[in-house]
Amino acid sequence: MISLSRPRGGSTVVTYLTQIAVGAVPIVTMRGKALVLAVLLAGTLGIYEYGVWVQAIVTANLACALVGPGLTQALVRFFPQSAGEGRAPHLFWSIVALAAILSAPLLLIGVLAAPLLSSVLVGDPRQVGAFWLAAVLVPAYSIRMVLLHLFTALDQVNRFSVLTTVGELLDLALLIVLMQIWPSAASALLASVIAVLAMIVGLLWWSVKRLGRPTWAWKEARLAFSYALPLAPMQINDSILARGDRLLMGIVIGPAAAGIYSILYSLGSLPSFLNFPVTNALFPKLTWRQSRGAGTEARWIWFTMAGALAVLVVGIALLALCGEWLATLIAGPAAIAEAGVNVRLSILVIAFGVACFSLGRILSVRLFLGMRTGLVALLWFGATLANLVLNLLWLPVFGIMGAALSTAVAYAAFLVALVVVSSRAAARGR
Repeated sequence: MISLSRPRGGSTVVTYLTQIAVGAVPIVTMRGKALVLAVLLAGTLGIYEYGVWVQAIVTANLACALVGPGLTQALVRFFPQSAGEGRAPHLFWSIVALAAILSAPLLLIGVLAAPLLSSVLVGDPRQVGAFWLAAVLVPAYSIRMVLLHLFTALDQVNRFSVLTTVGELLDLALLIVLMQIWPSAASALLASVIAVLAMIVGLLWWSVKRLGRPTWAWKEARLAFSYALPLAPMQINDSILARGDRLLMGIVIGPAAAGIYSILYSLGSLPSFLNFPVTNALFPKLTWRQSRGAGTEARWIWFTMAGALAVLVVGIALLALCGEWLATLIAGPAAIAEAGVNVRLSILVIAFGVACFSLGRILSVRLFLGMRTGLVALLWFGATLANLVLNLLWLPVFGIMGAALSTAVAYAAFLVALVVVSSRAAARGR
C-alpha cells in the first residue's frame, strides 16, 4: 500500500526542479506528437483534413474543460487533508464517479450535435464521424485526467509524467497504424479514443489495487463539487482562451486556415512547455506545505516565476531564428504561401501571448491556495471575452495575424490583472 499521509520526496529546491524536469517530458512528448500529427495529416491528406482534426479535437477539449480540470484541482487541493483524516480513498473515488456522472450528458449532447458541428465548423456534413469520436473523448479525457492526477495529489510527479508520456506514445503509435488502414482525420481521433480507454483500464486496475474498491461518500463528493463548480467557467474560459480562435477561424475563414494557425500556435507555444509541469509540481507542493503550516508560498511562487521567465526568453529567441523554417517544413511551402501570412511575426506574437499566459497561471496558484477560485474565474472570463471580441473584429480584416494579435492582447491583459490581484492579496496576507 502507498502512504497517504505524506507525499513522497522532499520539499527542497533540487527535488522541486527535478519534478519540473520530469514533468516536462510528457509535455514535450505531447508537443512533439502534435507536430508529427501535423506532418502526417497535412502532408498525407492535405491541410484541409488536418484542419478538420483540429476543429474536432478542440471541440472535445472545450467540452472536457467543463468537468475534468475543476475536479482534478479539487483532488489535489483536498487530498492532504483527507489523507490526514484517513478518508483519501473516499475523496478519490467520489471524484472519479463525479467525472463520469458529469461528463455523460456531454457525451450525449456531442453525439446528437455532431451533424450540426461538422456542417458549421468545417462546412462538410460528411465529416460527422470525426465529431462523433470527439464526443466519446469528452468523458474519456475527464476520467483519465482524474485517475492520472492521483499521482499529482500524492506529489509523485515522476509517475504522473511517465504514465502521461506512455499514453501519448501509445496514441501516436496507434495513429500511425490506423493511418495506413484508414487515412483520415477520423482515424487520428479513433487512435486517441483507443489509447485513452486503454489508459483508463490500466489506471483503474492500479487504483483499485492500491486504494481498495470504489466507494461513494456524499461528504467528499459535496466538498469536491462545491470547489470545482466555480472553476468550471474558469476552465471553459481557459480552453476558449487557448483554442476558441481556431474554432472561429474555421467558421470565418475555413478549416485550412485553422490548420495553418494551429501549426503556428503549436510552434509559438513551444517556449512555454514548462507551463503545466511547473503548476503540476508547484500546486501540490504548496498545498502540502500549507497543510503543515510551513508557509513561504510567496517565495516559491516568485522563484518559479523568475526561472520560467528565463526559459521563455531563450525559447522565444530560438523561435525568432528557426520558427519560420519549421512552419514551412511542417505545412509545406504551398500551404504557407496560400495562407498569405507573415509566418515569423505571427509565431513571435503568439509566443509572447502564450508566455504571458504561462506566467499568469503560476501567479494564479496563490489565489487557488487562498480558496479564491471565484476571483480567478472572473479574471479568466474577462480575458476570454476580450479574446473572442477581438477575434471577431480582427479575423475578417487581418486573417491569421488577427487571431495571433487577439490572443497576445488577451493573454497580456490576463497577466497584468493577475499581477495586480496577487500583489493586493499578498499585502492583505491572503
